[in-house]
Amino acid sequence: MIESNMKIFQKYNFKSHEKKKTEHFFLILFCILFFISCTDLISYLLFHTIIELFSIIIAFLIFVITWNSKDRIQNSFLIFLGSAFFFIGIVDLIHTLAFKGMNIFSGYDANLPTQLWIAARYIEAFTLIIAFLVSQQKIPAERIFLGYAIITTGIVYSIFAGFFPTCYIEDFGLTPFKIYSEYVICLMLFGSIALLYNQKNRFEAYIFWLILGAIIATIGSELAFTHYINVYGPANFLGHIFKFIAFTFIYLAIVQTGISRPFDLMYREIAESEEKFRAFFETSKDCVFITSQDGNWRDFNDAAIQLFGFASRSELQNTHITELYGNQQEREKLLNKISQFGFIKDYPLNLRKKDGSVINTLITTVIIRDDKNQIQYYQGTIRDITEQKRNEQALKDSEARLHSIIEGSPVLQFVLDCDHRIIHWNRAIEKFSELNATDMVGTTYQWKAFYENEHPCLADLLILDEIEYHSRWYDSPIQESQIIEGAYESTIFFPTLGTSGKWMYITAAPIRDSQGTIIGAIETVEDITDRKLAEDALKLAIKKLNLLSSITRHDILNELSILIGYLDLSKNESNYTILSEYLEKEERSAVNIQHQIEFTRDYEEMGIRAPQWQNIHHIITNVIKTCNVGNINISLDITNIELFTDPLLGKVFYNLVENAIRHGGVITKISFYFIENSEGMTIICEDNGNGIPLNEKENIFTRKYFQHTGLGLFLSREILSITGLTISETGIEGSGARFEIHVPKGVYRFA
Repeated sequence: MIESNMKIFQKYNFKSHEKKKTEHFFLILFCILFFISCTDLISYLLFHTIIELFSIIIAFLIFVITWNSKDRIQNSFLIFLGSAFFFIGIVDLIHTLAFKGMNIFSGYDANLPTQLWIAARYIEAFTLIIAFLVSQQKIPAERIFLGYAIITTGIVYSIFAGFFPTCYIEDFGLTPFKIYSEYVICLMLFGSIALLYNQKNRFEAYIFWLILGAIIATIGSELAFTHYINVYGPANFLGHIFKFIAFTFIYLAIVQTGISRPFDLMYREIAESEEKFRAFFETSKDCVFITSQDGNWRDFNDAAIQLFGFASRSELQNTHITELYGNQQEREKLLNKISQFGFIKDYPLNLRKKDGSVINTLITTVIIRDDKNQIQYYQGTIRDITEQKRNEQALKDSEARLHSIIEGSPVLQFVLDCDHRIIHWNRAIEKFSELNATDMVGTTYQWKAFYENEHPCLADLLILDEIEYHSRWYDSPIQESQIIEGAYESTIFFPTLGTSGKWMYITAAPIRDSQGTIIGAIETVEDITDRKLAEDALKLAIKKLNLLSSITRHDILNELSILIGYLDLSKNESNYTILSEYLEKEERSAVNIQHQIEFTRDYEEMGIRAPQWQNIHHIITNVIKTCNVGNINISLDITNIELFTDPLLGKVFYNLVENAIRHGGVITKISFYFIENSEGMTIICEDNGNGIPLNEKENIFTRKYFQHTGLGLFLSREILSITGLTISETGIEGSGARFEIHVPKGVYRFA
């Protein structure tokens, strides 16, 4: 195909003929210039009129040729040039009629033609600049023509209305505006030369030199018009000669492009286009093909051989297209779509290689038709996307696994993109926050799971790279993770979560792309309230145990000192009465030591095990079974309540029941019930026995008070205090004892 077009191109290559035509043209041009120059010997006005009329005729011819060739001329530069010269010719015609000595426009002097001259040259210089700048754009010729009509009308009106600057003063010569304008126009023309050179490859060499010559001649003309005082002077003469040459060169360039050599240009563009196509055809990594309607190959590139796994071009050439389809229906479906729309783009299709393996492809095809609208052939490309499909599937599988891991995790997790929008919201955090993933994904409302008002999460700070400013938002310290690179973690108390706040262990880790840029973050949140309470309780228990051990050791040593002292006195005492008194005190000291040792047996277990949630109903029921309650009525109005306390909680209720039975006198009823208020819960144990004297209500919980109760109530208070519970006695003496256990929020729950 390329070879045939090159032959056509060569057929129309008239280099030798064109050279002769050019020589004849310049000979005629020289003769015309000689003839016109001779008229100056008769009259400068005659010379000026003839040379201007010749220039005007050339300008109009340039327009006529360009306008009638606009559909064939692909270069917008020439369209601009042709349209502009029509209006330049009009302004020059008015300039000629207004020239000094013509006496057509009365009341005007030589300033009028000078103004018209400089206006026409501004239009010409402006045209060369703008035409080069937009030469690669396809602008409708009608719009260009209308634009120049508006501009020219405005300029001519400003000249005759007196708005245009003065250019010539009689007996003085050119004004500074006129002289500076000529230099400005020259600079604009030099700028157009630079633009022409920059776009040199878009013009044939012959056209390039003609346009360059026209611009240089115009510059010579403008420079000549900066040095005259008399409008009939030699500088004026020389300037018109240069202008005529410039117009003639432009005319020759337009004629050569629009009439004499349009086919040269067309076939040159065709040859360049096909050269580019052939380069694309041969170097493309995609299969580029041309096939007939009956499914035979007409042409294909080397990439097609590799795509279908054939050993040679001839082997693929002899393979019918249908053999590369999984089934014929796929081909028929493809051809129907092409016939329906005239083309298809990136149509997904599975094809078969020589070895039978299936490849995933995207086909782009267009129908090429002849003048009778009959299908000549199909032309298009085939792109192998098998590896891309594998990678996409692997990515989908990876995302599915990641989604499954995140969704199945019992830990609260959510994932943000770089815009802080949620892209994953797992089931654990759904259940915890009661915020559905369908409502949360795509939003920036992650804070709603933890805060009442908008507040950045740790993952947000990580994405913003503002971890160092965490103190603006968090009271708890945030430290860098020792396990995950770039991750941060913190233990934070959320006062608005649950009934009395929750402790959360939070980790936020960045998600990076292949270049290491952070594109999101994942945050995991673990409720460690129970663990935190247990840790705090254990610390308190250890502190109390150390204190109790120290006090108990001190008390036992005191009692032993008393016992040893009375034993020493007893050795030397012969009086029976005094000896009996000593023996009684010795026995009392021994009993006290026994109580102290028994007490250590009870409290040595306190704090050994971490606090845990315990059902009150079950504990009290078991206590009643171990106590000898006899005919006492036990009322238990506590169900489904759990307390987070030391495992020795059962001993607290045992002490309350045992003390009521042993020290309450005649009692018939022991009641257990609870009251809940804004501060928490109060569990009440009361009986209808003797009660406790007012002045002893607080003493019964101290270690010193064990005359009747021993150390049970003291131990009970210590057990309860491990997790923040308190106990007090509020009964009325004579009406019975009433013990109130105060439970703060967060340490009780309804099971």
